[in-house]
Amino acid sequence: MLFYLIFLFLLVSDLKTVLTEDEECMNDEARLAVLHAHNKYRSKLACGEVTDASNKTLPGGIFHKFIYNVTMEKLSQNTANCCEMKHSNDTLYGENLYASSYKMNITDALIAAVDMWIAEKDVCPIAANDLKATDAVWDGCGHTVPMMQWQSTQISCGFQICGEQAWCKDEYKCKTTTLVSCNYYNPAYDGNIAIYNPGSKCTCDTDCKLYENSTCEIDSGLCKAPLHPKLAKN
Repeated sequence: MLFYLIFLFLLVSDLKTVLTEDEECMNDEARLAVLHAHNKYRSKLACGEVTDASNKTLPGGIFHKFIYNVTMEKLSQNTANCCEMKHSNDTLYGENLYASSYKMNITDALIAAVDMWIAEKDVCPIAANDLKATDAVWDGCGHTVPMMQWQSTQISCGFQICGEQAWCKDEYKCKTTTLVSCNYYNPAYDGNIAIYNPGSKCTCDTDCKLYENSTCEIDSGLCKAPLHPKLAKN
């Protein structure tokens, strides 16, 4: 009888682990989906195919293609696991949060988050502020800015199904909610408020000058930096 109880406990414990891993954590399909959504937007920026609140097309420029960082994902997942619309205390990475008042599957939630963050550009005076992350731009599209910073090279995201959250429990009577957190790594950030420099997308490797050993991906017009980028020597 004792053996049966121990076996049953182990079986239930294993089952719980599998369900948590499958339903509440990132997986390769989700990582690829959110990475593709980000890079699709980056490519449009590079090619000069994005508008802002003025409904005028923003100039193109040099942008780096995002790499998904599974090590950095621990931070993103820990933030999502808190089940609060509250930023982490980490200051090394940019961070975006998204929440819904109902349960979503992981891929739908990640894509909805990216779409919502991008949509902020339509009410944002990016061109009027000379492509700089001024207070007015942060107020209008604070989630879009980390996605647009041209020097950024890596992202990671976290996903969690939560109970009720403070922001929706009274107005929406939410019981089961979804939280997404994404982080952005900009190894060249030096406090400069320029989001990017106007110009043209890359067309050859020599256009990608910021980081050593970078290459140009012709199809997307994005520069590809190494996994551990080093600033090129002038």
